[in-house]
Parts: sequence; C-alpha cells; structure tokens
Amino acid sequence: MLVGLAFDAAIRDRRPNLSLRLLTGTLGGKLLLWPLVAMFVLWLDGRRATPWLGSPASSVLGRGFLFVAFMPLAANTVAYAQELDAEPEQAALLVLISTLLALAWIPLAVAGLHAMS
Repeated sequence: MLVGLAFDAAIRDRRPNLSLRLLTGTLGGKLLLWPLVAMFVLWLDGRRATPWLGSPASSVLGRGFLFVAFMPLAANTVAYAQELDAEPEQAALLVLISTLLALAWIPLAVAGLHAMS
C-alpha cells in the first residue's frame, strides 16, 4: 500500500525527481553487483567442498541463494524511506523499475543457472 501511495505522489508530480546516478547505482548494485558477489561467495565455498557433498553452486541451497540474489528491490524500502522521510517517491519508482526489469532478468538468470548445471 505504501508503494502505491508513494508512486501516486510521484506520478502527481508529473516529473518524478529520479536522478540517473541514483537509478544506475541502486539498480546496478542490486541487479548486477549483488548476484556477482553471491556467485563469488559460492565459488569460494565450492573450493572447500568435499567430493561427496558436491558443489554448493549445484545444490538446492546454492541455487536458492543465487535466486534470492537476483530478486528486485523489496517493497519495504519504501516503508523505510517513508519512516525516515528520505524521498519515498524515489524509492517507489526504484521498486517499480527494478520489478519491471526483473521480469526479464530473473528468467535469464534461471536459464543461465540451468545451463551451468
């Protein structure tokens, strides 16, 4: 509900105040950097894996870890922005944009993970 209210306030403004720096930093960090960090952590863990357990990246837990890393921004970021009075309209727009990007990003990531296994 807070996302809808903040998004409505951003739309009423007619020109949402969303900087390109904020957009690329947030979405780049969440959709690109964070999955790369997750893959690196799984790679480090795989180097210590015992042969009878298999690779952590191919396990259900490893795939779940990567799948969560590919998720878009959470809607609770708008609630935090609202509580801290830190421009919840911008947070709502970032949540919307990251969710729309995730519609294409998550299937690509799942296909890539499937191809790796």
